[in-house]
Amino acid sequence: MNQVLASIGTLAIAIYIILLVLLVIAHLVPLSTQKHWVFRIWDFGRIQLSFLQIATFLFGFHHIISGHPEIWIGQLILMTTIIHNLFILIRYTPFYRIKKSQDTDGKRSADISILSINVHQFNKNFDSLINLVANVKPDILLTIETNNAWEESLSVLQSSHPFNHKVALENTYGMHLFSRIKILHSQTHYFVSDDIPSIEAHLQTIDGFSFVLWGVHPPPPSPTEQKNSKERDGELMSIAKVVRISTQPTIVVGDFNTVVWSRTSVLFRKTSQLLDPRMGRGFISTYPASYKLLRCPIDLIFHTSQINVRKLCAKSSIGSDHLPIYCLFFIQEGNLLSPSQLDEEERKEIHKHIREGKKESGKRPAEAHPNIGDLIAFEI
Repeated sequence: MNQVLASIGTLAIAIYIILLVLLVIAHLVPLSTQKHWVFRIWDFGRIQLSFLQIATFLFGFHHIISGHPEIWIGQLILMTTIIHNLFILIRYTPFYRIKKSQDTDGKRSADISILSINVHQFNKNFDSLINLVANVKPDILLTIETNNAWEESLSVLQSSHPFNHKVALENTYGMHLFSRIKILHSQTHYFVSDDIPSIEAHLQTIDGFSFVLWGVHPPPPSPTEQKNSKERDGELMSIAKVVRISTQPTIVVGDFNTVVWSRTSVLFRKTSQLLDPRMGRGFISTYPASYKLLRCPIDLIFHTSQINVRKLCAKSSIGSDHLPIYCLFFIQEGNLLSPSQLDEEERKEIHKHIREGKKESGKRPAEAHPNIGDLIAFEI
């Protein structure tokens, strides 16, 4: 009997050591600056990784008190990774204090609502999105991965959202903007590739407030799409540089194909001088829609300090692999925060991202815009 218990104890310690090694590797790999998908894919699972680290720590603690004090070294390593993970993630929980804009006496706009959804191009549940729009009644709807079939099906929204910007593509990078709010002018950008669009729209509310909305969808690093994150990072840094020099209230929304805590997102936020409304609210994970325990936040929203977010949440599924993201906000005049400064290393990193993104040749279906990339020549 004692031999059986000893064998079980030895097996448990072996399992613990294997888990320890795997969890430490999974924790350290995303800290690398390597752009290959093998490294970048680990950015997405930090929430799930934290739960596994804690469970393994409790498993190890049980064996310490059962007479295996040599596990202490592994426990100390695990505790270090747990603390580091929690330090990163706590910013996206209600326990973290939201960064507030300075109070001003400036007038404010009426509430404005945005609904953004990656529909998954091959999803044919057109009516599910139309019904969601009817129920939520957003002022602005941004659809991602919308092709000609989606454009035709969503034409019924023209009556309620008469201002539009349409980029129908068959390569899973189409994008459509529908708005009740007047679009003064808009354009499609192709910053790093001739088949990856971003939308820039200048809008004006009925009460006279102007603002800029960006719709984004850079390609993800993955074994089935892009082998690295160069195009994604280059696209996002290009947009961040444009936003940085703008003086207008701005909101950037879409499927970023990166999580809010990734190095790319943090550098995007600092470069663009935008705020992340998830901070102090929650993860608001949207992908993959069908697997709740595996979800991570990649459908993101960032905004300038003149924009005050009142509500941010995910909406019910429309049959896509993403959940819709809903944002309710208002604009307040004079709500300005002091700009953050970029150091020399960050400037070099930004320019490197853009340069590498333009050089990268992504493998996507043939449905490309004839004009290759906008040049971002000004300095930051």
